[in-house]
Amino acid sequence: MSLLQLIPKQVLEVVAQLAVRESSAYDFRARVVQWLSGTAILLTGVAFSAAPVQAANVLGMDMRNDDGIVEIRAFYGAMEIGAGLYVLASPADAALLFVSTFLTACAMGRIAAVNFAAHATWLHVGIACAESVGAALAFHALRRETAAKSKHVKDRESLYRRQMPNPTKLADFVPFCAENLQDVRARVACHYA
Repeated sequence: MSLLQLIPKQVLEVVAQLAVRESSAYDFRARVVQWLSGTAILLTGVAFSAAPVQAANVLGMDMRNDDGIVEIRAFYGAMEIGAGLYVLASPADAALLFVSTFLTACAMGRIAAVNFAAHATWLHVGIACAESVGAALAFHALRRETAAKSKHVKDRESLYRRQMPNPTKLADFVPFCAENLQDVRARVACHYA
């Protein structure tokens, strides 16, 4: 039995539809930032879901009862798994906007929490720096993606305009009469085919 036979048919259909849709990324570097961000967020969620006590201990949280473990697994694990899947499955511009906003909020929240508690460890400083750099990279990639997408749209529109006959130009003007009616129909049919 092959691996493809184990995957449900609906999942394969969704993957096939994602593969054949129009490219949602116009800048390769933006796509790389999207995939790296989505994978990092997804793996963080998997770590908090699979081993919540160990992941919480790395951050300095002490898990003393099952309620805390459930909360870590449900919020940090499931929320980040969902966010990672969203980033990986979304068009590049929407995913990069989400990543830059998400990481900016995380970094600002971490900095504010450290200031309120007046207790900063190198771990918190390092994570805040990583979140800030990740947000800046995602924002830069979003700007590149937006510029590449608008250039692609402009190029496509100018190509479309160049192919259209322009009746105000003498070369494209065709008087309406019985002799050239067939020629006009042929030109219009070729243009819209």
